[in-house]
Amino acid sequence: MLNRKNKKGFTLAELLIVVAIIAVLVAIAVPLFVGSLNKAQEARDKANIRAVRGTAVVYLLENANGDVWYSNKEAKTKATGWGVKATLSETGEITNLEFDSTKTAADDTYPADGKVDGTIITLFLAPTEVKSLKPAT
Repeated sequence: MLNRKNKKGFTLAELLIVVAIIAVLVAIAVPLFVGSLNKAQEARDKANIRAVRGTAVVYLLENANGDVWYSNKEAKTKATGWGVKATLSETGEITNLEFDSTKTAADDTYPADGKVDGTIITLFLAPTEVKSLKPAT
């Protein structure tokens, strides 16, 4: 018979213990990683919403005209707000910005806090957010 002291390697029991320890560590680490990934995506979405909101306000300030300010040109009524729909590229750049001045804050299509659906961001701008904007004459 061969003496165990002369053999090199690990026994099956030792290998099973190591595999079990690694499995426990992975079971602990994976949920933490997934949670961190979700928080990072949430932070990215909030940052994108802030960027679109700021860009929309700047656009409205620079390009104020009757079509943007008035929801009904004939009645010359102030818009109750602007629904904003932005399309982002894969790199996060705003490729398209659309305004709808007929929407109100109560319209679910344009939530005030913003919504991200893939590369489309929708939000609602209240007139108070665009303070220095004056209606066209």
